[in-house]
Amino acid sequence: MILQQAATDSRVRLQPREKNGGIAVDTNAALAAARGEFMVLLDHDDVLRPHALAEFAQALVANPQWDAVYSDEDKITADGRRVLPFLKPDFSPEFLLGVMYIGHVLAVRTTLARRVGGFDAAYDGIQDYEFFLRLSEQTRQIGHVARILYHWRQSPGSSALHGNVKGDMDEKQGQAVRAHLQRVGRSERVAPGGGHRARLQATVIPTVEIISVTDEE
Repeated sequence: MILQQAATDSRVRLQPREKNGGIAVDTNAALAAARGEFMVLLDHDDVLRPHALAEFAQALVANPQWDAVYSDEDKITADGRRVLPFLKPDFSPEFLLGVMYIGHVLAVRTTLARRVGGFDAAYDGIQDYEFFLRLSEQTRQIGHVARILYHWRQSPGSSALHGNVKGDMDEKQGQAVRAHLQRVGRSERVAPGGGHRARLQATVIPTVEIISVTDEE
């Protein structure tokens, strides 16, 4: 009912599906139908700040070279309390290999999102992380709006409340990082770190030589 009421606004278009195709399949359907220059990802039970899109628009006008932009976030409890503010760093490719810190809210240039192939259903549960790894291989023009613009709801079925709620998220994350490293020509080993994190281990340990130099009278 709420969506039907929203669809009376000409800017809102609904795409009813006969069956649930999963997160990646359904997101790809929306991506294919998108008309705007940027797509913004929003989970169905989370809360977007009223000024979030205006903040992003202002940042993109000031930085037209950006292909993606993300904001800080916090979590919202079942009774509506805001908790656990997450003030993120600017884009860090190395940090991204360990954890999907980009999170919400995220806007990506629509043409680029399509060019990298959208979302992979094999990674449902961490599909946004695997997508962003592929995105980072194509651009480093990734901006950060250092304001909390998104409230991630701590519902029982969400990783906002339990990091590995879907059971195999840690292993999928490791697989995504391994595939990314292979594509960019890096050889580190990847091990699940728990809590929706991955650890990298060097395959070649560099030798170190210590030389002591003293002055002789």
